[in-house]
Amino acid sequence: MQWQCCVVVLALAGGPGAQARAVAQRYLDDLARGDGKAACRLLSKKAMKEGEYHSFAQCARIHSHMRTLGRIPIVEVDVQSKTDVDVVVYKRGHPDSGGDLPLHKYKTGWLIDND
Repeated sequence: MQWQCCVVVLALAGGPGAQARAVAQRYLDDLARGDGKAACRLLSKKAMKEGEYHSFAQCARIHSHMRTLGRIPIVEVDVQSKTDVDVVVYKRGHPDSGGDLPLHKYKTGWLIDND
Protein backbone atom coordinates (compact mmCIF):
# COMPACT_ATOMS: atom_id res chain seq x y z
CA MET A 1 0.00 0.00 0.00
CA GLN A 2 2.85 2.43 0.75
CA TRP A 3 4.35 2.16 -2.73
CA GLN A 4 1.04 3.31 -4.27
CA CYS A 5 1.28 6.59 -2.32
CA CYS A 6 4.80 7.13 -3.62
CA VAL A 7 3.74 6.47 -7.21
CA VAL A 8 0.93 9.03 -6.91
CA VAL A 9 3.27 11.65 -5.45
CA LEU A 10 5.83 11.08 -8.20
CA ALA A 11 3.15 11.30 -10.87
CA LEU A 12 1.89 14.60 -9.46
CA ALA A 13 5.39 16.05 -9.13
CA GLY A 14 5.86 16.12 -12.89
CA GLY A 15 2.34 17.29 -13.73
CA PRO A 16 1.24 20.62 -15.14
CA GLY A 17 1.14 22.29 -11.73
CA ALA A 18 4.74 21.41 -10.91
CA GLN A 19 5.96 22.36 -14.39
CA ALA A 20 4.17 25.73 -14.37
CA ARG A 21 5.33 26.44 -10.81
CA ALA A 22 8.94 25.84 -11.86
CA VAL A 23 8.62 28.37 -14.70
CA ALA A 24 6.93 30.90 -12.42
CA GLN A 25 9.71 30.45 -9.85
CA ARG A 26 12.36 30.90 -12.55
CA TYR A 27 10.59 34.14 -13.60
CA LEU A 28 10.56 35.40 -10.00
CA ASP A 29 14.21 34.42 -9.55
CA ASP A 30 15.11 36.30 -12.76
CA LEU A 31 13.30 39.38 -11.45
CA ALA A 32 15.03 39.14 -8.06
CA ARG A 33 18.42 39.06 -9.84
CA GLY A 34 17.46 42.01 -12.03
CA ASP A 35 17.77 39.87 -15.16
CA GLY A 36 15.05 41.46 -17.28
CA LYS A 37 16.10 39.62 -20.44
CA ALA A 38 15.70 36.20 -18.82
CA ALA A 39 12.37 37.21 -17.27
CA CYS A 40 10.98 38.46 -20.59
CA ARG A 41 11.97 35.23 -22.34
CA LEU A 42 9.37 33.54 -20.12
CA LEU A 43 6.55 35.81 -21.36
CA SER A 44 4.23 34.74 -24.16
CA LYS A 45 3.43 36.94 -27.14
CA LYS A 46 0.06 37.54 -25.48
CA ALA A 47 1.77 38.85 -22.32
CA MET A 48 4.07 41.07 -24.38
CA LYS A 49 1.07 42.55 -26.17
CA GLU A 50 -1.07 42.98 -23.04
CA GLY A 51 1.90 44.49 -21.19
CA GLU A 52 2.21 46.99 -24.05
CA TYR A 53 5.89 46.27 -24.50
CA HIS A 54 6.82 47.67 -27.89
CA SER A 55 10.02 45.66 -28.05
CA PHE A 56 11.90 42.94 -26.23
CA ALA A 57 14.47 45.54 -25.17
CA GLN A 58 11.77 47.68 -23.55
CA CYS A 59 10.39 44.64 -21.72
CA ALA A 60 13.86 43.68 -20.49
CA ARG A 61 14.61 47.23 -19.34
CA ILE A 62 11.36 47.46 -17.34
CA HIS A 63 11.73 43.99 -15.84
CA SER A 64 15.32 44.61 -14.78
CA HIS A 65 13.94 47.07 -12.19
CA MET A 66 11.42 44.67 -10.60
CA ARG A 67 13.73 43.07 -8.03
CA THR A 68 11.27 43.48 -5.16
CA LEU A 69 8.55 41.60 -7.03
CA GLY A 70 10.92 38.70 -7.50
CA ARG A 71 11.10 38.20 -3.74
CA ILE A 72 7.36 37.54 -3.34
CA PRO A 73 6.74 33.84 -2.64
CA ILE A 74 4.48 31.47 -4.51
CA VAL A 75 1.61 30.53 -2.20
CA GLU A 76 -0.71 28.52 -4.45
CA VAL A 77 -0.80 26.67 -7.74
CA ASP A 78 -4.25 26.32 -9.31
CA VAL A 79 -4.36 23.85 -12.20
CA GLN A 80 -7.15 24.87 -14.58
CA SER A 81 -6.36 22.25 -17.23
CA LYS A 82 -3.39 20.36 -18.70
CA THR A 83 -2.39 23.54 -20.51
CA ASP A 84 -3.49 26.34 -18.16
CA VAL A 85 -2.28 26.99 -14.62
CA ASP A 86 -2.58 30.02 -12.33
CA VAL A 87 0.31 30.54 -9.94
CA VAL A 88 -0.53 32.84 -7.04
CA VAL A 89 2.16 34.97 -5.41
CA TYR A 90 1.56 36.85 -2.17
CA LYS A 91 3.62 38.26 0.67
CA ARG A 92 1.91 38.09 4.05
CA GLY A 93 1.38 41.45 5.67
CA HIS A 94 1.51 43.26 2.32
CA PRO A 95 -2.05 43.24 0.88
CA ASP A 96 -1.05 44.80 -2.45
CA SER A 97 1.95 42.54 -2.99
CA GLY A 98 0.40 39.61 -4.76
CA GLY A 99 -1.42 38.47 -7.79
CA ASP A 100 -1.86 35.69 -10.28
CA LEU A 101 0.64 34.61 -12.88
CA PRO A 102 -1.40 32.78 -15.52
CA LEU A 103 0.71 30.26 -17.43
CA HIS A 104 -0.14 28.45 -20.64
CA LYS A 105 1.62 25.48 -22.14
CA TYR A 106 2.58 26.28 -25.72
CA LYS A 107 4.36 23.98 -28.17
CA THR A 108 7.66 25.43 -26.93
CA GLY A 109 6.79 24.95 -23.26
CA TRP A 110 5.20 26.87 -20.39
CA LEU A 111 5.04 30.68 -20.70
CA ILE A 112 3.51 33.41 -18.59
CA ASP A 113 0.44 34.86 -20.31
CA ASN A 114 0.19 38.07 -18.28
CA ASP A 115 2.66 39.63 -15.87
